[in-house]
Amino acid sequence: MYYMTRELCFKHIEPEVNSKTMVAILPEEGENDHHSLVLQIRALLRLEWHVQIQHVYRKANACVD
Repeated sequence: MYYMTRELCFKHIEPEVNSKTMVAILPEEGENDHHSLVLQIRALLRLEWHVQIQHVYRKANACVD
């Protein structure tokens, strides 16, 4: 997703995820957040674009299926 959005010069993206936990922990940095995936996602969020992460229920997330 990163490369596609950067190549197409998108400045505002709204990814939808089916994990309420991820939606809750991504914006808040804590002392114990050392999982590499979380750190990589946060690094992407700090780039020059507006990202609004939204929770959707698994049944509504067509990409999962």
